[in-house]
Amino acid sequence: MAPAFRRVPTPRELRKAWQTGELDLSERGLKTVPPAIRELTVLRELNLTGNRLSELPEWIGELISLRFLDLRDNQLTVLPYGMAELTNLQRLNLIGNQLTALGLPMASLTSLRVLWLDRNWLTELPAVICHASLWELTLDHNKLTELDRSRFGGHPA
Repeated sequence: MAPAFRRVPTPRELRKAWQTGELDLSERGLKTVPPAIRELTVLRELNLTGNRLSELPEWIGELISLRFLDLRDNQLTVLPYGMAELTNLQRLNLIGNQLTALGLPMASLTSLRVLWLDRNWLTELPAVICHASLWELTLDHNKLTELDRSRFGGHPA
């Protein structure tokens, strides 16, 4: 018999997240982000890898202390505008989702240094993700046909 998923964080996990600033909710079969996380404004790292998330709540932007958000291997098709408030975010892992485009939220992520976008359905690279603070960008296994080098602002593509 397969083990049951622990879908929501336990009170102990939430207390630990308050103390450490880290919360790992990977591989839980989550279809939505648990509302209890909304109160964890001290979170610096949130791991939601390997769930079944198809969307993120707008309130994700209230987690203003986030520096690393791991959303790898979900079913995301779009990012919420609330993400624009994550101005401390430095690393964003979106590998293995179903993103066809990146919207406006990316332009506001001024601290973003690392952006992983492998294994999505991107057909073009939006100019907004090519800002000067980005150090690492991965795009393997998308539907890109060419890169417009002018969008890299003088940085080698």
